[in-house]
Amino acid sequence: MPKTIDTPRALPTDISGTGTHISATAHAAGPVYAIHLQARSGTDGIRTLRAALKVLWRRYQLRRLSAREVKDGGGTGDEGGGL
Repeated sequence: MPKTIDTPRALPTDISGTGTHISATAHAAGPVYAIHLQARSGTDGIRTLRAALKVLWRRYQLRRLSAREVKDGGGTGDEGGGL
């Protein structure tokens, strides 16, 4: 009887470290963009960010691949607003 060789399948990968699993092929279909956001002083930044990410997914099908808080100010030298 001939041996069968299993075709490799994309395994779930925890990209963000938060326990959210996205398959390795789920984000391979399109380009990846980077954006830096800063919450205004006195606002609940994480709640606002989660709401914005929810809108980006539901309305525009843009999925978060990773997110992290930058403790050192996170300035990129591009704060002038380019768009």
